[in-house]
Amino acid sequence: NNEPALIWQLTSACMLEAMPADRLVSLLEEKLRVHKDLAVPITGSLACAYFAAGQIDKGYRLYREVVGRYDKADRKAMVWQIAGQELLGQGSYEKAREALTEASKLDPGNTAVLNNLAYVLVEHLDRGKEGYTLIEDAYRKSRDDPDLLDTYGRMLQDRGQLDKALACLARSVWIRELAE
Repeated sequence: NNEPALIWQLTSACMLEAMPADRLVSLLEEKLRVHKDLAVPITGSLACAYFAAGQIDKGYRLYREVVGRYDKADRKAMVWQIAGQELLGQGSYEKAREALTEASKLDPGNTAVLNNLAYVLVEHLDRGKEGYTLIEDAYRKSRDDPDLLDTYGRMLQDRGQLDKALACLARSVWIRELAE
């Protein structure tokens, strides 16, 4: 599967270390004008570069454009998830919630999306009850995801359920250690 959005997500950090974000934006804008046949992968790359250059609205607009070019729900969900992560990293929490909500509608079983969405709701948007419900549902689906266990453990700690929180956090660390 030669998935352009995912490939870019995996390689963007290397590209951004090789040149300043503004220079990468200029380069990709030029490539987009010249290579119309590569519009989807270049547009996804350009969206990421816009985020790196601090042009959040432009980046988010382009991610929405990329979503519209896919037919399959799983690909749309992946792009929404990437956009949500970018927005979360930039501190644009309401837009991150929007993107992650779209991803969760398209891929309701994706625990990474549910984990990130719950985190945004609880930690940044003061929508704790909704976030706790999401993380508990995700936990029931995947009890072996270390990221999910970490988030769930922190939320349980905030609610004063220290024994259960400690068990989740310890399991998260244990799973990560076994993976190494």
